[in-house]
Amino acid sequence: IVVAVAFGIAMLDAFGAGDDRMVLLDATGGTNKYGYQLYSLVVVDDFREDVPVAFMLTSSQAAKEVKLFMDVSV
Repeated sequence: IVVAVAFGIAMLDAFGAGDDRMVLLDATGGTNKYGYQLYSLVVVDDFREDVPVAFMLTSSQAAKEVKLFMDVSV
């Protein structure tokens, strides 16, 4: 499951490209009995604040799923 709302997409467009921009990927696992992983795509805005822009909930840690998330999001 991938979730990105209009605000997140606008922030990704504004702060996700350029030489001085940063896009970060964070993963949290082992926090539920089902073994799902939560991935968060985060950009850094002009105030150097982290802004989450998209999320993926998956039962897999395979590179294929993470790459798909990055390709769709960025």
